Amino acid sequence: MRVFDAATATITVVPLYLASEWESFATEDASTFETYYRFGVPGLLVTVTRLAGSSGRMLVDYNTEDVTNALPTGIDTPAVAGTDYIPVRGTLVFDDYEMTKSIFIQIQSDFFTVQSNRDFAVVLSNARADAAESPNLSVPRIDGTYGRALVRILDADIDPVIRRNFQLDPADTNTPPILPPIFQTTNSIFNFSRVAYRTVEDVNGYWQYVRIWIDRSGTNNEGVTLRYRINNFLQNGDNSDPVEEDNNLFPLQPGSDYATPLPTDDTNGFNEIGIHGTNADFTAVPPADYSFPGGGTIAWGQNDFRSKSITFVVTNDTLTEFNEDWHVFLYRNDSDGNPILVGTVNETDVTILFDDQDPPAGSVDQLHNPDFGASMAPPVLTTPPNQAHPGADSVVYDLAVQPDNKTVIVGDFLSYNATVRNRIARMNVDGSLDTSFNPGGGANDFIGALALMPSGQFVIGGGFSSYNGTPRVRVARLSAAGALDSSFNAGAGPDGTVWALAVQPDGKVIIAGEFTSVAGVLRTHIARLNTNGVLDTAFDPGPNGPDGTVWSVALQPDGKVIIGGEFNVIAGQTLGGIARLNNDGTLDATFFPGAGTDGTVFAVALQADGK
Repeated sequence: MRVFDAATATITVVPLYLASEWESFATEDASTFETYYRFGVPGLLVTVTRLAGSSGRMLVDYNTEDVTNALPTGIDTPAVAGTDYIPVRGTLVFDDYEMTKSIFIQIQSDFFTVQSNRDFAVVLSNARADAAESPNLSVPRIDGTYGRALVRILDADIDPVIRRNFQLDPADTNTPPILPPIFQTTNSIFNFSRVAYRTVEDVNGYWQYVRIWIDRSGTNNEGVTLRYRINNFLQNGDNSDPVEEDNNLFPLQPGSDYATPLPTDDTNGFNEIGIHGTNADFTAVPPADYSFPGGGTIAWGQNDFRSKSITFVVTNDTLTEFNEDWHVFLYRNDSDGNPILVGTVNETDVTILFDDQDPPAGSVDQLHNPDFGASMAPPVLTTPPNQAHPGADSVVYDLAVQPDNKTVIVGDFLSYNATVRNRIARMNVDGSLDTSFNPGGGANDFIGALALMPSGQFVIGGGFSSYNGTPRVRVARLSAAGALDSSFNAGAGPDGTVWALAVQPDGKVIIAGEFTSVAGVLRTHIARLNTNGVLDTAFDPGPNGPDGTVWSVALQPDGKVIIGGEFNVIAGQTLGGIARLNNDGTLDATFFPGAGTDGTVFAVALQADGK
């Protein structure tokens, strides 16, 4: 459903929802993914979305209503409020920048009564701004197309069996046979577990599988062979039989194009899927492989009520393209050889999510160091195999990205991807462990800060007292491969934790943190080391340096240093957590933030314009 606000904004809802009725405290016989449980109560969750504007507090009324003409005619009947569902009425309030709200509607059980599916509607009305809102905001409006949603309650006891013309009569391709719809009960019910599936094209360079599950219910225990067909698999230029062309239309998901199956293999003497195409987006695999043009079969033995699946393999074609859909519907032949549907959820859509483009800003990269669990569709290969919780086994305090896009991380972890790495590790571009970067025994305590040098070396700071068994007090320099650089040694080093580092163009290193001296020399919370690690006496904030921890430093091109932390006073000036020092360590009086911040500054960054 849609509502507009702020000149062009809208509120919207999906035009059709499916929800199963409730038949017991433990089971749901006809399952679709739109059925929702709130505190154990079954029902439907209708999502109302605010579009094209986000400013201001907006209100919209909603209510359920019975429908007089159910769709499709002859199959569904109008639902009755209070009997089939609990009617609701109310007002949704969208606060400033709140974009979605939901309406819960309880679906009632018919206590095992065999009846048709029932329909009712959810309607939006009276979109308006809050009375306290600015009169300058435009009045919101409801999108006329999506201001009303039809809800279909699927009967859990029986499923409609609808005779359907899937093909033109081969004897007369111009006139399809006229077969009236049939509504009848059946005790052999088969439904797709979901009405929609999504899968990515590729994971770690391997084929991506998607399994379409079919659930069986009812009391009939006969052996059954079902058929499935793939709709809309033809492309321009495909050489198809005319009897297949009437199956070449179905609604796409928003933003999608059509997916095409694997082109034909004529070794069986006929065109297996009815096309001579050149592009292959997916194909079915055994045991439910293509067994006739445009589809295949899947069988249940007598007394077999297990869920079964149709498995498709998705081709990673690395082409620039839209998401791609294909449509699968399920049926069986009756005693006269005519195709009939076998359940209410007899159609499902599969969307291939194109993953060869940049995802939306801020979204999680699902292919970066993937796990083996439910968040990724199998088969996902991890190193080591079957890794459910990849990455560092404890906190990461800092990181640096190299020019080759590999990333070095430091913290208080002891392993990465189940491989020993004491508090420092390097990741490849895909998030896997870079085994060429080997710190040996690593640091004996946490590393809190990391800085990458132009030479490819690293400077680390923290709470450690040794690195790979060699004494290094809270600061050290490493080679590009992670080995200790013996030419850099701060001696007794800082007397407290180093939480921030910055490397000057000349190779000298600014260190900052909780210390008050370096190698026995007074340096309150900030100091500079020469290229060999020895204290640089030319950088001296004096006895009145920052009176609290410095958590972050940033170098300006002119050599001045921006610092942030939980200090309040430097050289007698109240600065409140932010200050600038000259390149000799003294306070720069030309940078004056007044009282500064009223809390701790944990990070500072310099913009290109110097701000």
